[in-house]
Amino acid sequence: RKDYKIKTIKNNKLYLMSKDDKLQIFDLPLNKLSTPILLVSAKGFDVLNNNLLFYNDFELWTYSFDKGTKELITRIGANIKKARWANDTNYIVYILENQIKIIEVDKRDKRQVIGLVKFGNIKNMMLTEKFNLYFIGEVNKASGLYKLEI
Repeated sequence: RKDYKIKTIKNNKLYLMSKDDKLQIFDLPLNKLSTPILLVSAKGFDVLNNNLLFYNDFELWTYSFDKGTKELITRIGANIKKARWANDTNYIVYILENQIKIIEVDKRDKRQVIGLVKFGNIKNMMLTEKFNLYFIGEVNKASGLYKLEI
């Protein structure tokens, strides 16, 4: 389809995203009869090993390619701007309008949610392998690049 763009290729899977927030994933190699192994509504996603994290405006979901199962992690009454795996599959870091939070994926009891930082407006983030969180935010209406060790 014309409105899809290739986002990434990881673990022999092709990830396509449409302008209307549809994520399609195909196993590689493709052939004439290839159908998506997964088609979900998502405005963004992250892949770690054989696990997919995807999100829309108000929900965080995971999908296990090994098990073929999808799981709702949380539903939030605020706009999720971005979400990423926190270097392993036990935690997810996500941005709301003015805060960054981390949630555990383990569902033995109630999922723990911890607020990491609260700023005026958080625009983007990146988490390094050594658990350094870099983000762009505003303090007193001044934008800057910030680092938080988690």
